Amino acid sequence: MSFMPDGAMDKINEECLNFTTKFSAFMLLGFFDVAINMAKEKANEKVEDDPQQLLEIPTPDWTIKSGFLMKEGGNYHSWKKRFFVAKNKAQDFVIEYYGSDKCLEKDLKGTINCSGYRCAKDTSKKPFGIKLTPWDDERRPWFIGCEDAKEQDEWLSVFENACWHAKPTGDKDPMVSWFPPA
Repeated sequence: MSFMPDGAMDKINEECLNFTTKFSAFMLLGFFDVAINMAKEKANEKVEDDPQQLLEIPTPDWTIKSGFLMKEGGNYHSWKKRFFVAKNKAQDFVIEYYGSDKCLEKDLKGTINCSGYRCAKDTSKKPFGIKLTPWDDERRPWFIGCEDAKEQDEWLSVFENACWHAKPTGDKDPMVSWFPPA
């Protein structure tokens, strides 16, 4: 004996099917969110003996490359032999140059921040030259001379890396340092 009117059970079954169809879609989305959040929490936990724990990799701070190159001066356009040292990520990929390779701390002549520059081989001034060209007109181009084609290729790779990865100088706020001064 049924206390429901005719067709009521069919209507209930239809509504249950609609509900479970919608609920399962939302439940799966919720499940993925929960799984992602649990994975993030687990990744932030420090467990000493967990073989699946990601290792912390230190920021590279070693010198990428160093050696003697010729550099054209900015004011007098004379060529000077300088000892170049290309720094890594910890020093924002800056390239320093010194008067000699002895006692570097006291003999720093200048630095090149390659942010906002592009580099290319250039033989207009030296047979195995590299030219750093700024994207704007406010800074000067840099001309670097190498001893041979192999050294030119190696240093070109270093300068390209610095051009891509160096951080702009100026304000620590990226929105402020992005725009040139008025």
